[in-house]
Amino acid sequence: MRIQPFFSRRIGLDANARPVPIEVGARMVYRSEKRNFGAIAIRQNDGGNIGNTDFFVGRFSENIGSQNRIGALFTLKNTNDYNNLTGAVDGFFRLSNVLSLSSMAMFSKNSNESNTGLAAYNQLHYRNNQVVAWYTQSYVSKEYNPEMGFVSRNDVLSNTPGFYLTVRKPWLPKWVRSFEPGVFIEYYHQASTGNLQERQLNFNPIWVNLQSGGFAGIFYANYYQRLDESFAPLDIEIKPAEYNYNRYTLYLGSDQSKKISYFLNHERGGYYDGSLNYTSFSLRLAPSPHSSFNLGFENNEFKEVGILKESKSVQLYSIEGRLALNPRLQLIGFYQKNTQNNRDTFNVRFSWEYRPLSYIYLVFNQRGFTGTDFTKQQEQHLISKISYLKQF
Repeated sequence: MRIQPFFSRRIGLDANARPVPIEVGARMVYRSEKRNFGAIAIRQNDGGNIGNTDFFVGRFSENIGSQNRIGALFTLKNTNDYNNLTGAVDGFFRLSNVLSLSSMAMFSKNSNESNTGLAAYNQLHYRNNQVVAWYTQSYVSKEYNPEMGFVSRNDVLSNTPGFYLTVRKPWLPKWVRSFEPGVFIEYYHQASTGNLQERQLNFNPIWVNLQSGGFAGIFYANYYQRLDESFAPLDIEIKPAEYNYNRYTLYLGSDQSKKISYFLNHERGGYYDGSLNYTSFSLRLAPSPHSSFNLGFENNEFKEVGILKESKSVQLYSIEGRLALNPRLQLIGFYQKNTQNNRDTFNVRFSWEYRPLSYIYLVFNQRGFTGTDFTKQQEQHLISKISYLKQF
C-alpha cells in the first residue's frame, strides 16, 4: 500500500507519461543539523488544451533530539477550473534501540468539491540481530485525491503485519551467510463498508543470503480477492466475483557489485479464474566504473483467464546503458519494447554537473506504437533543462 502526498513525476508528464512543457520554475532548499525546509514553484504549459497549470510544494522537518523527527508538507495545484490542495504532517520516533514508529496524516481538498479526503498510516518496526518485524496500518477515504501525489487505492483500510528471522548458526553450510524465513500478511477492507476486499497470506519458508553476495528464496502465497466491478489486465476481462487462488515464487540473484550479475524472478499458479506464469530476468554488465549495461526480459503467460477463457502471452524487452566520462558527465540510454501493442520506447539523457548540484540536461524521447487504425505511429520529444543552485 503506497500513499505519497507528493510525487515529482506528476509535474512535466501527462497521464500517459508524455512530456508536458515547463515554462518556468524555481526551487529553494535549506538544511541544518536542527531542521530542513524547501519549496518548489513551477508553471506548466499543457499546449493550450486547458491553459497553464501552476504547482507549489513546501516541505519542513524538525529534528527532535538525535533520533526523532516531525515534519509537514503542503502542495497546491492551480488550474483554470479548480485548485487541488494537499497537506500532511508526519513523524519518525525512535522508541528504543530496536523499536521505531513512523506516522503520517494527510488531507486533500478540491475547490470545486465539498468533501475533504483523508488518509493516514502508522508503522511500528522492530529489528534486532535475530528478528525483523513490523505492523503497518493504512487508511484512505473515498475522497482522498492528492493530484500532485500518488495513492495505490481509495476507500481502504489495510493491515499488514509481517516478520522474518535472521539465522546465523554453525550448522548452516559454509556457503550460506544467513537463513531468513518469514511470514507476510496483508488484509484490505473497504473503509466505507468494512467488507473484506483482498487478503494475501505470504509464507517464505526458504530465503538464504550467500557468502558470495547472492541470494535465493521460495515464496508461497494464498490470495483472496473480491471484485465489485470488472477488471481487465492486458485487455482480458475478468467478471466481478470472489476469487481464491495460490501462487508460488522463486527468486535467484547474484552479487550486484560484480562485473557480471543477474536477477531471476519466476512466479506460477492460479490467477483469478485461470492461471498465470510470470518470468522476469535481468543481466547486468559493468566492465568498468565508467560503463554499465542492463538487459531485461519479462514474460506474462495467461491461461484460460477471464470471461472468454483467454490464453495470451505478452513480453517486455529492455536494454539500458550508462557511460560516464567522470561522475559529473554522463550519457544514459534506454530502450523498451512491449509486444502487447507493439510499443517501442527510446530515451537518451545527457547530464552535466557544471558546478556542485547545478546541472544541464538534454533528453530525447521517442515512442512508437500501433494506433487504433493498425498503422505504426511515432512521437518524438526533445527536452532541455538547466538548474542552478546558489548556496548561502
